Amino acid sequence: MAIMLPKGVYLMRKFMLSALFVLALGAHSVLAFEIGGLGVFNFSSPSADSNGSSITSSSRLGFGFGGIINFSLLPSFGSVDLLDLEIGVFYLPRKYSQTSAGGTKTDFSASWLQFPLLVRLNPVPFLTLGAGGYFAFAMSDMNRDDTSVPFDQVGLGRTDLGLLASVGLRFPVAPTLNILAEGRYLIGLANLAKNSSDNFKFRDFQLLGGAVLHF
Repeated sequence: MAIMLPKGVYLMRKFMLSALFVLALGAHSVLAFEIGGLGVFNFSSPSADSNGSSITSSSRLGFGFGGIINFSLLPSFGSVDLLDLEIGVFYLPRKYSQTSAGGTKTDFSASWLQFPLLVRLNPVPFLTLGAGGYFAFAMSDMNRDDTSVPFDQVGLGRTDLGLLASVGLRFPVAPTLNILAEGRYLIGLANLAKNSSDNFKFRDFQLLGGAVLHF
């Protein structure tokens, strides 16, 4: 008898297999790598509507943290890799507020684990540009006005998938150590709404900062 995997597990497996495939394609040219630890200020402002009527959303600040690994895909010039493949994992509180047509404001928040995968272009030593995608799943129930409720009770799914773009600055402080400051914009592609007549897609803006070691 066939075993049916939960949708979130299937999506995560597909995402990670894609990452491994990309790594395999570039493995022959990997000449260097980087590891880093970063803090993240996350601002979530979902795009949502119900039965065709738009729902007003406003962002709230959440602070998270995580790590990245960069694999060089082209030869290095000193401590600068022209092209990198980056895999990351981040713990992210996603917090936002929604206001109903009647003017009632409700605060929402949940803890998510996010896995970004992106290609970085470093045209000059201090500038880094990135583009790619992400997979994320909720680690907790939804907090609605300080009350914990299951995601099903707010009509949302627990897995998310989307695209991201980034621009950042690197500040060398040692031959193999850089300080990274970066902004990211993430566009959710997955409609998390359980009701087919509703729409809910995450939009996130992130500010990241931390240290990156070059090997």
